[in-house]
Amino acid sequence: MGELSSYSARDTVAAATPPGAAGAGSDVAQGQWSGRVTEFDELKALLPSGGGRVVTDSVDEDKRVRRNRTTGRHFMRRTGWQARDRRVVLVVSEREVLPQPDGRFKPHGEWKIVQINEHEGVGPVKSRTGDVVDDSRNPELAKQPGATGQPSKDAGAPAEKQFAAAHEQLQYLPRAVRAGMLKLVPVPTFFHCLALRFTVDGNPTHHTVSALRMSEDKAVVVLASRQDGANTWQVQQLNYAFGPIERSGQLPGNAAKGLR
Repeated sequence: MGELSSYSARDTVAAATPPGAAGAGSDVAQGQWSGRVTEFDELKALLPSGGGRVVTDSVDEDKRVRRNRTTGRHFMRRTGWQARDRRVVLVVSEREVLPQPDGRFKPHGEWKIVQINEHEGVGPVKSRTGDVVDDSRNPELAKQPGATGQPSKDAGAPAEKQFAAAHEQLQYLPRAVRAGMLKLVPVPTFFHCLALRFTVDGNPTHHTVSALRMSEDKAVVVLASRQDGANTWQVQQLNYAFGPIERSGQLPGNAAKGLR
């Protein structure tokens, strides 16, 4: 299986406005692929059976320290998601941290699951697969901002500052894939994307991008892979329509706000 995969470090692209889908995709040869990958199994979540086979999963390793306004408690959060044939599950895990005299925070205790939300698909999930040419192989798109690892900052980019990290990771995919995803779920309550690089003996072999963009009533999942140096991405897209949310566990104060 080669060496441990790494994700594209988020602090290498700091766009004031999320890039949207107008510019050409970023070059996978650029940026720093140095982030540690948190596997979904590390959450140790006991999920209900059913929903079909697992298509893909991922974890958003949030580096921010949050504070509960009521208790004053400081904590960090991980949000994992899993896409199955007929279901999408969100898992929220938190870990308490203690402020230190030097202003930093020290972990206190273990990670604990605080919420599991099951989103059951209504009707058949629409699935599409195909090969999409990488933007770097399109002469017209290659001339546009974003073709050398920096995302475009077009005026029409969506105002989704809370999802800036997801937009940055999504930027590696071809413009057509990004545009379709944003169009299908124009106003998300949750959006996460993770771009990974896989290597053998230090040499890149392939890249993958997995993304989930969802609202209260629908979601779109994209799973894409590209061999190093190839002209195309192999893309699978799943479109879900949801019924009522089934909750197992409750995140205080966030029941109706969506996950951020």
